[in-house]
Amino acid sequence: MLVAAYGQIIPKDILDIPKFGSINIHGSLLPKYRGASPIQAAILRGETETGITLIKMDEKMDHGPVIAQAMMTIDDNDDFITLYKKLSDLSADLVMETLPKWFTGQMRSTEQRHEQATYTKLFAHSDGRVDWATPAVEVDRKVKALNPEPGVWTTLDKKSVKILKTKALPDAKIELPGKIYESGNEMLVKCQLGSLQILYLHPEGRKPMTGRDFLNGLKSRSNAMFI
Repeated sequence: MLVAAYGQIIPKDILDIPKFGSINIHGSLLPKYRGASPIQAAILRGETETGITLIKMDEKMDHGPVIAQAMMTIDDNDDFITLYKKLSDLSADLVMETLPKWFTGQMRSTEQRHEQATYTKLFAHSDGRVDWATPAVEVDRKVKALNPEPGVWTTLDKKSVKILKTKALPDAKIELPGKIYESGNEMLVKCQLGSLQILYLHPEGRKPMTGRDFLNGLKSRSNAMFI
């Protein structure tokens, strides 16, 4: 039995039914990032590498012995969608390579180093709110990790604005986090360290648009601030 992205613990009496056991396909290099959101967690933490792990499942979450692993690089432009696709392709290749050897006894599983385990969580809507008093690079990682679900958002004039695509910049012309300003005809927002260029966003009650179009439509740029 192959299991992927199944959000419940399967009872041991079910796991033990298949002759060759039950194998979980997990989107991290276990024991790192056990749990429901390993792809998002790797992006949020600024990891440069991740991978796929095949484990023989036991009654605990992502706890069983490792059968095989494959590693890949996380590119600077990767977000959840692109990394999910890459890991899906990698997992397909790893499963095809591993199962014949597993069935014939050419592979043995290895116990995880449980003392090195780290864990992820299910992200809620509240986790997507932007704190502009954090470094721009961290906000950019949040945008990459938490879109499309649960989404990344802020508020302007008490209305929600979804932040869809961004780019972190090291410099800033002003010193007030959350302040919207223009630079080179582009929309930027000041963060605690650096600024965030807003490439695409989705204002409440309107269609998604570029940051430039949003900036051009602001009635008063001098007072505009995300909260």
